Amino acid sequence: MAASSSGAPLPAVVVPPPGGRWRWIPIVVVGLAMLEVASRVEDRVSYGMPILTRIETSNDLVLRDTVGARGRPNAIFRRWKLDSLGFRGPDIPVTPAPGVVRIVTAGASETFGLYEAANKEYPRQLEDSLRSRVAASCPGSDAPKVEVVNAALPGMALPSLAHHLTRVIARIQPSVVVIYASPGFYLNDRAPALARNVRSDTALRPRKAYSLRFVDRVSTQLKALAPAPLLTWSRQRVTRFTLRKYPDDWRFKDVPADRVQQYEDDLRATVGAVRAIGAQPLLATYVNATMAPGFNDPDLLVAWEYQFPRAPQQVIPAFHAEATRRTAQVAADSAVALVDLERAFEGHWDGAFADFVHFTNAGSATVASALTSALVTPGTDSGCAIRPASR
Repeated sequence: MAASSSGAPLPAVVVPPPGGRWRWIPIVVVGLAMLEVASRVEDRVSYGMPILTRIETSNDLVLRDTVGARGRPNAIFRRWKLDSLGFRGPDIPVTPAPGVVRIVTAGASETFGLYEAANKEYPRQLEDSLRSRVAASCPGSDAPKVEVVNAALPGMALPSLAHHLTRVIARIQPSVVVIYASPGFYLNDRAPALARNVRSDTALRPRKAYSLRFVDRVSTQLKALAPAPLLTWSRQRVTRFTLRKYPDDWRFKDVPADRVQQYEDDLRATVGAVRAIGAQPLLATYVNATMAPGFNDPDLLVAWEYQFPRAPQQVIPAFHAEATRRTAQVAADSAVALVDLERAFEGHWDGAFADFVHFTNAGSATVASALTSALVTPGTDSGCAIRPASR
């Protein structure tokens, strides 16, 4: 053993033996780094996302400022791409070209598109269907040219939508606005309302460019691999934990009449906003997986209750059914064309939904077909017209 100048022995240096636990640290670090690099390269190759993009999640696609909630111009997150005006889809000019009938689809994530393949969300399929129908039914040079703009945003409830119409959509001069309103927002702890005191600085922070992208991928894969009973148990447990945080009377015992009335009032205001910007409204009734004949999927109801813990399982579909009746009433009172999507889905329920409310490619195709029939009116002497009609 070595000694110091004072004669005292120096402490021995402990060297971890080969194969000790510390040798795994560089291996783990390198492995995680490779996962992160692979995730970023995949996003770049598959979706065109910049390697150092600050768009971390789909929430970053939405810009909230003093104008209101709107799409972040030119934002890309995986298959979701927004144009220079902040709408999902191909670039459009602010003003429609001469002879073009511009149709706007407005709503939340069901309209924006979550689970469909790229360009299979119902607004894109609607544009394809309308152009095909016009070409087949309206021959001649006077046939209208059709353009569909997907102006929906995830999380957009009716109060925000009415504001969005007057502050954002009005300037692109739509001829028709399709409204597919989401009643579920009215089952949240607080009813939807227009956000106030929104900050004007909406730039994404530079550090978001260095967030780990592989974490979300791993989480998604683990969730996909988890057995259905395990997911159901986990959701039930989270719901029970949530309920313990509130008083016993916090939960709805039945369809909340005040929330249904607010939904109706907000829908009427949205119809008024469409007309105020010089467009024609077209209402579509809301559909969900529980409306299918013979529906029997307890796991799906648990997942829906997990989304809206304030409402018991039996209240959620009942609330949506009442909202559908109110939608029809608003259409009748306001002389607005109405598309009955429940009737349109007859014989097409199988494979139509990716979860309780969001469409698959097939479900979006059914919506697009129903809307097409409501919008194209074959004419006689003057070809065709694009105008809303009840179906």
